[in-house]
Amino acid sequence: MIEQKVLFGTRRELIERIDFLNEKWFVEVCLIKYYFFGMELFVQRKEIIKRSE
Repeated sequence: MIEQKVLFGTRRELIERIDFLNEKWFVEVCLIKYYFFGMELFVQRKEIIKRSE
């Protein structure tokens, strides 16, 4: 997989998705990368809980 170059801003990569047993909720584990002039400044790991529709 080829990564796109980001000059300014952020880029979010989905690592995994974990479903709850009752299938009403799920968790997305993402890496958020911050860029400035094409250089990666830092990486943040984020877990987001969402409701299934």
